[in-house]
Amino acid sequence: MGGGGRYLSVLVGPLSLLFLLIWFRRDWREVAAQAADFAAPFLPFLLACLLVAVVHPAATIGDPFSRVFWALFIFLAAARLPLSRAAVFSAAAVGASVYCLVAIRDVFFLGAVRAGNDVNEIVFAETAMLTGGLAIVGALTAKGASPALRILWSLLGGAGLFAVALSGSRGPLLATFLLGGLAIAHGWRQGHHKAIVAATLTLAVAVGAALLYAPLADRIVLAGIETQDYFSASSPTLTSIGIRLELWRITLESLPQQPVFGYGYSTVGDLATRLPALKFLPLELLFGFQHFHADWAHALMAGGLVLLIGLSASIVLLARTARHDLARLWLLGAMVVFGLTDLAFFRKPTLTLFIAAWTLLAASSPRADHVT
Repeated sequence: MGGGGRYLSVLVGPLSLLFLLIWFRRDWREVAAQAADFAAPFLPFLLACLLVAVVHPAATIGDPFSRVFWALFIFLAAARLPLSRAAVFSAAAVGASVYCLVAIRDVFFLGAVRAGNDVNEIVFAETAMLTGGLAIVGALTAKGASPALRILWSLLGGAGLFAVALSGSRGPLLATFLLGGLAIAHGWRQGHHKAIVAATLTLAVAVGAALLYAPLADRIVLAGIETQDYFSASSPTLTSIGIRLELWRITLESLPQQPVFGYGYSTVGDLATRLPALKFLPLELLFGFQHFHADWAHALMAGGLVLLIGLSASIVLLARTARHDLARLWLLGAMVVFGLTDLAFFRKPTLTLFIAAWTLLAASSPRADHVT
C-alpha cells in the first residue's frame, strides 16, 4: 500500500506490450497517431527532466520517463479492450476502502499515532485521497449508474477520505476543497441542483468530521500556530510549517544565482555546501531531507526555470486534454494541490498511481460513462 509503484514498470507495461504484439493487427499509422495524442501533454515535462538530467546528472527528478513509457503501452492495449469507466471507478472505490481498513488497523488496533502502513504517512494520504476522490467523482458523473451503485461509490470514497484523516496529513486534506469545488461546478454546469446541495453537504460533513477527530483537529490548529510563529520569530522556527516556509524563502532568494537550470541537488545536505542558509536545519534533518517538500520549490532548485516551465506546461496541456472529463481533472488538480506541501509529480508512488489512473480513464471507450 502506497509503495507498489514498481509493479507498473515491472509487470503491467510489458504485459500490455505483449498483448499488442500478439493480438493487435491494425494500421500502425493509427497506432502512432493515438500514441502521439496520449503522450504529447507529457512531453514538456519529460523534455525538461531530460535536459536537467544532462546538465545535472545527480539531480533528483524521480522517474517520469519509465512511468509515461509503460503507460503508453497500457493505454494502447486498454483502448482496445471493453474497458468502462464503471470498472475504473469501482477499482478506485475498492482501493479507497482498503486504505480505510489499513488506517483503522494502524490507529485503533496497533496504536499508531498516524496511519501509514509503515510507509510515509503523506504518501499514504495522497493515494487514499486520489482513490477516494475518484470514487466520489464516479458517483457524480457515471451515466446510467444505479442509485445503489452511486451510494456505494460515495461511501467507499468517503472511507478513503477517512483514511486521510487518520493519517494526520494536512496537505493532502486540502484536496477535499478541490473535490467539493469540482463537484459543485459539475452540478451547476449540468443544472443538477440536487447534486450541488449534496456536494456542499458532503464537503461540510467531511470538514466537520475532520475537525471532530481530535488528533487531526489538533494538527490543523497547530499548523496555524506554527505559521504565526514563523512570521513573528527573528530566526527560522524548526517546526513542520516553519521548515517548509523557510525552504520556500531560501528557494526564492537563491534562484537568481542559478535561474535556468537550478542547482541540480541530490540531497539538501549536499546543497548546503553551496547554500549556507540551509544550515539552519539540525544535522539529522539537513542530511535526512531529500527534497524541498514542495513540487514547485523542488523543481526550481533541482532544475531551475527549465524544469518549472516544463512541469507547468504539461499540467496546462493535460488540463486542456481533460477539460470535459471531471475524473481526470480531479486527478490532475489533486496532484497540483499535493505539490504545494510535498512532492507528487517527483515522487514515484504518487506519480505512478496518477499516471495509471489517468491512462485507464483516457483509454475508456466513448460509452465509458455508461454502466452496463
